[in-house]
Amino acid sequence: MNLEWEIVSQQIFDCYCAYFRIINNSTGALKEIGERLIIYEYNKLAGLEGFWNIITRSLDDSVALAAMEFLLELFESVRSLFLSLIARKSILKLTSTNSGRKKALSPSRERPK
Repeated sequence: MNLEWEIVSQQIFDCYCAYFRIINNSTGALKEIGERLIIYEYNKLAGLEGFWNIITRSLDDSVALAAMEFLLELFESVRSLFLSLIARKSILKLTSTNSGRKKALSPSRERPK
């Protein structure tokens, strides 16, 4: 996308955010649930570089700050997803380990002959 990142206004930024959401929602890379963005495939997100261009090149500090806040919200979603996946994996591992221990520690119910 060829934009003059230095002169991005709040209206252009809002349009870019809408574009980002629509494109990535249509590809399945993210979903919107209410106000939250849920990332499903971070590596397939299209348009992230535009936010970085706005942050580093915009002459309007309020627009650059808005881009930073958007990316922070986005990365928090990735962090939350990552932590929930780790927690699920840990629970599954703990559950399988505990079920193995129960079997190993259970006394035999057979009576000696």
